[in-house]
Amino acid sequence: MRVAICGFLLVLLVGAAWGAVEVTVPLQFVDDWPPVVQPGLGFAVLPPEAPAAGLFAAGALPAGAVVRVAQVAVLAGKSVLVVEQRDAEGKLAGYFVDAAGAGTLTAADFLPIGALKLPAWGEARGVQVEVTLGADKRTLLLAPGPIRSLLAYRVRGYYAGLVSLGGAARQVALVDEDLDAAFNGSNDALLVDLAGSGELTDKDILPTRGIVSVAGTRYAVLAKADGSSVRFVERPTGTGTVRLVLPDKVTLTQAQVSLRFENGTAQTISPRMVDTNLPNGRQEHHLVSDGGPATVPAGMYYIASATFTAHGPGGDSTLSASGNSDVPALDGDPQRLITVNPGQEVALDLFSKCGLTLTADATTVAPGDSVTVTLQPHLAYGLTIVDAGQAQSTLITTGPDGQKVDQGSSGFG
Repeated sequence: MRVAICGFLLVLLVGAAWGAVEVTVPLQFVDDWPPVVQPGLGFAVLPPEAPAAGLFAAGALPAGAVVRVAQVAVLAGKSVLVVEQRDAEGKLAGYFVDAAGAGTLTAADFLPIGALKLPAWGEARGVQVEVTLGADKRTLLLAPGPIRSLLAYRVRGYYAGLVSLGGAARQVALVDEDLDAAFNGSNDALLVDLAGSGELTDKDILPTRGIVSVAGTRYAVLAKADGSSVRFVERPTGTGTVRLVLPDKVTLTQAQVSLRFENGTAQTISPRMVDTNLPNGRQEHHLVSDGGPATVPAGMYYIASATFTAHGPGGDSTLSASGNSDVPALDGDPQRLITVNPGQEVALDLFSKCGLTLTADATTVAPGDSVTVTLQPHLAYGLTIVDAGQAQSTLITTGPDGQKVDQGSSGFG
């Protein structure tokens, strides 16, 4: 059975977007341990291979020393060269750190291991050094890892600023908790002075993206990866509904769409199924689009995935499509977003922009050349078809006179 993908007729009804208050808060780097939240440890691998020739200046490395090399990520896209030095018996002596980015290590770059007292580390043995990365300076702490092949590290500092929300100036801070050199990950922390007390406490820890509530108002937040700013965009309270309109030319027995809200939570949309009694005494199961609209919080959504199943003489045929579930709606492509307004209904038309994206391995061709063309079928809202059962596409190439030159077919599965 072939599914006529582009033959589906659906209607899209999108309510007008609400007027939203938006605030972008610039943040400044603070070279100190962050309040409330203490980052964990980062780990860099110390491979057993010897360092490349020319890494050390003459006389920098003691005779008999055993060294291992690591790159420690300090800023996004920027790392620092660190070399662990042990003696012939395996005792750790300290670390060479290319703090200025010179590319060649000298005796002055060696830091003997000593005692450290650090938040969340307590008593430890390691080194502390200031490193320069372009115009940025950071304080880097190094220590032995839990196993000999790992180097433990922390980068001191966080970003902080002030935001006016709910009629009060509130402290804001961003902390890179997972030490991946980015400040907008799911494991990082946004701190907002929710009580307006002028101090940050453990009750002020929020996610760096998604929906938060400040002084009774809902905001979509999105921190910048480099920590330099965070956006607050007001979101309305209340709920709306989302209904999946079904095609009228194909009888579907299953349909399911997974919506992803701004805070990362998922909402599944499935139409109502009904049974129709046939003259031969059998029942036909099919879906109707006028039943079962999902009630969801007002806000912005994108589609993570969609699945449709149709039944025909040759058996069931399923069409599956996927979206980019990693893109936060606040910073996403407007063509991929679904706006749900309070008290209004959105009817999704996933097939309104059904089409094919063709990618060729050559931009210009001459007669007789062989060209490989990749076909990628897609639906609306940035959905990419990953499986379409027995559906096929046919690509016909023609010459300047309109006559067929070649023809090829391909399935989507």
